Amino acid sequence: MKLFFLLFLFMPLNEIKKSPSDFENELTYIVKNFKENIMDEYECRKLMNNAGSVSDEIEEELNDSNQYSSYEISQLRELKTKAEALQSYIGGVGSCASAMFPTFKEFEIANQMVWGSVSNVSQGKFCVDFISVTIGSYVVYMAKNSTSINYTVKYNWKNNNGTSKGNGTMGLPDKTIRSIYNNRSKQTQNRITIVGVTCTPI
Repeated sequence: MKLFFLLFLFMPLNEIKKSPSDFENELTYIVKNFKENIMDEYECRKLMNNAGSVSDEIEEELNDSNQYSSYEISQLRELKTKAEALQSYIGGVGSCASAMFPTFKEFEIANQMVWGSVSNVSQGKFCVDFISVTIGSYVVYMAKNSTSINYTVKYNWKNNNGTSKGNGTMGLPDKTIRSIYNNRSKQTQNRITIVGVTCTPI
C-alpha cells in the first residue's frame, strides 16, 4: 500500500487525466448553481467564468489527446461545445456580461441543459423579435435577431400599468439574442411590454 502511494505521488501529472464524465459533472454542477443563484449577479458572473475555464481545460486536453480514445475525443469535443454555449448563455440570459449575446445554436444547446422556460413576447411586429426566458423567479426579456443583418437596435419598454419605463441602444448581430431587461433588481416586476423598436443596419 505504501509503495502504491509513493508511485502515485511521483507519477507525472500528464499521466493523471480527467475523463469526459469528469467534465460533464463540472458542467452539471455549474448549471445547478446557476439556477439556484441566478438572482445574485456576482455568482452569475463567477459561474460564467467557471464555464469558460472548463472549456479552456478541455481545449488543453484535446491539444494533448494521445491519452484518450477516439470515442473520448469525440465526447470531449461535444463537451467543449456545451461549455462554450453555457458560458455564453449564463452571460447573456443571466445578464451578467453586457458583451455576451448567445447565437441561436448556443442558446439551444445551453437551454437544453438549464431548462429555462421560453416564451414568444413579440414576433413579426418589429424589425427584431422578442422572447422571455424564465428560470425560477428570474425573468429576462431578450431581443432576437432572426435576420441575416447586423443591427444597432433602439428599444423602449414599459411595465403593464405604465408606472415604470425603460429604453436602450445595443448592437445585435444576426442570429443572436441579447438581454434588454431582467427582474433581478425588482423581482415583482416580471412583465413588460415592448412599445417601440428601431433597427439600423451596421
